[in-house]
Amino acid sequence: MASTGPCGASTEIHYDLFSDRSNAGDRVNKGFPDLIELWNIVFIEFHRMDTDQLIKLPIRHIDTGMGFERLVAVLQGKLSNYDTDLFQPIISAIKNKTGVPPYGGRFTEASSSIGAELDWGYRILADHARMFTVALADGMFPDQNHRLRRVLRKAMLVSKDIFGCDCELLTELTYHVAESLSDIFPEVGNRLKQIQCIIAHEEELYRFLHHDALSKWLKIVERRPKLESLDMADIPGLVAGYQQLENILPPLSNDYASGTSLVLMSRVRAIIVNGTLTQNVVAGTNCALILESTNLYSEAGGQMGDTGHLIFSSGVKMSIECVENFRGYVLHKGTINGNADDSVSVDEIATIEIDAVNRLNRMRNHTATHLVNASLHSLLTVTCQKSSKVTHTDLVFDFSLYGQSPPDIMKLENMVQQVIKNSAPVQIYNLTSTQLLQTQDVTLVPGEVYPEDNIKLVEVISNILTSREPCCGTHVCNTSDLVKFSVVNLHSIGAGIRSLQAVTGLAADQAINKGIVANKRLEELSLIVRKHLAEDIENKEKAKYINKHISNFEQDLKNRENLLPYIVRVRCLEDLTCLKKELKEGMRGSLRDSLKTEMLEVMDSFSKNKEEFIVHFLSCSSHMATVPLQKATNICSNVPVLLIAISEGLVKARCCVPKHNVSEHFNAESWMQTILPIFQASGGPPRGQNPHITYNMKGKKIPDNEIQELINKSLKSATDFALTHFKH
Repeated sequence: MASTGPCGASTEIHYDLFSDRSNAGDRVNKGFPDLIELWNIVFIEFHRMDTDQLIKLPIRHIDTGMGFERLVAVLQGKLSNYDTDLFQPIISAIKNKTGVPPYGGRFTEASSSIGAELDWGYRILADHARMFTVALADGMFPDQNHRLRRVLRKAMLVSKDIFGCDCELLTELTYHVAESLSDIFPEVGNRLKQIQCIIAHEEELYRFLHHDALSKWLKIVERRPKLESLDMADIPGLVAGYQQLENILPPLSNDYASGTSLVLMSRVRAIIVNGTLTQNVVAGTNCALILESTNLYSEAGGQMGDTGHLIFSSGVKMSIECVENFRGYVLHKGTINGNADDSVSVDEIATIEIDAVNRLNRMRNHTATHLVNASLHSLLTVTCQKSSKVTHTDLVFDFSLYGQSPPDIMKLENMVQQVIKNSAPVQIYNLTSTQLLQTQDVTLVPGEVYPEDNIKLVEVISNILTSREPCCGTHVCNTSDLVKFSVVNLHSIGAGIRSLQAVTGLAADQAINKGIVANKRLEELSLIVRKHLAEDIENKEKAKYINKHISNFEQDLKNRENLLPYIVRVRCLEDLTCLKKELKEGMRGSLRDSLKTEMLEVMDSFSKNKEEFIVHFLSCSSHMATVPLQKATNICSNVPVLLIAISEGLVKARCCVPKHNVSEHFNAESWMQTILPIFQASGGPPRGQNPHITYNMKGKKIPDNEIQELINKSLKSATDFALTHFKH
């Protein structure tokens, strides 16, 4: 053991690779590489202090272990673990995949530096491949266990830097690990597809992060050199403070006694106000009570705690707003109700009443959470629960995708709804940790530490799916108790992580009805749009009215507090986008026609009146999102023309003068200069064009109350200039 910490008497088995030595016993634990420790057992019963003092531990146990790979090396007569049939197939696979020189078994510094580094890389990859493949097969996830992620990333770095292989090598090695270990560990072969999916996702993430992480880190360290030596700091006084807290707390309450009872009598064991224990509390005070026993569920495992009431023998009431479990002490938090002289004291008897409606809703939502998790495992190659939250209103379930596309929510909903219709019983078993490990197809929460016994396993078996999860929460007795189920939201909360929100019971029924209303609203809007396009496309005001209704509907759908089925929300938003596009294209076509019609009327007037130039305000432009002035001037390309248009409060103009009409005193630039000051605007020719032939006024935002006056003024100014300076 270490120089300080837990220790005790030990016994060990060492194997001397050169068995003809008589002094092998003297070499034990002296660092000789040819003397291998195969097995040890330590009877841990003391704690060694830094003063070398031994203190007896309150709980004693045995620490034992045997080196499997070392034992195989001895049995096969090999000097190194890496020369055994446990590693050689993996090492051969590395050589075949990368084409580098074969493994040479070099360890010492006397070996050539290049060869020794290559052999080191072989050993790292072979060892790490076995470790991460088995860990992933056991249900461990890199994003939940950062030691596993470090091992994976070390293997990726060695793969790239030493073997010149960017990707696919680690995936290839998992096949060989499975071939070696699947007979003894069948889960490695059974979960190979999931293992490779996670590795592919981690490689993609590593490439993304490694692209410029090193250079950025060096810049940060350059600015803050102390970061280079950053380390953890110990916390003095923690043990003493912890023991002091243990001494002042009352005995543990009977947590969740008679948990299925809606009413329970209990005694007040402690009263806490502002973090301090007190003997009594007066009405109007916010406090926390510890009771002798309770039927209220305390917040745990993602499920929010119960609410309810305490009714004391004196008639005073307390509203329980939340219930929390602090290291086995159940805190009933709320406010004492009553008159100014009312109070509650330690040892007083109270009746605990659960808010039954909220409890039932939490039970429904928690069972639904298990069904969602089972459905996701069925629909996705691999997934992992990140977190969950169960309240009386809804459930939120966050899960990892590992590079996969999001699940088909319609399929997921159908699976859960079918399980509800099948009226599958929700069975609850109390297991030991050994029994739990022996149970097949159990979904565990990565990183969760489960107790040795009294583990509650919640099981739902139907012909659609099987759900088995250890859980400390409350659940319904039958899936039919959920009544209805609906996924109301699905969105991204990070790279490869989705958050799913769902409702059950009455809330699901209300959401489904809202979905029916939304579909009907969409259908009515679709009819209005198509009727407008077919019969009343010239009515610009009506088009604005329709667009406003579409925008309002979109806002309602995007509001996450407006709970309706997710698949209805998505479909409606997609259809509304299509409707807007359809309306816009229809209007654009109509406006293009209006523009052409207006310009042809202007040309007709120009011909009849034998005019020499055109100065005109495009009245149809006020209905356009964008005005194609170039197309308008192309209709009269052989005539000097100055057109003004307005769209959404933005005034712009275009002036064209045929080459044969250009003179020193009359050209497009000089003509446009007569109106630019009026709008306080700027202008210029299109890129690469002659300003004497074509000149544009850049769009200028004009207040609504000034537009008409400025347009009239500019039309007059342009007309006067042309009359004075244009010579045919």
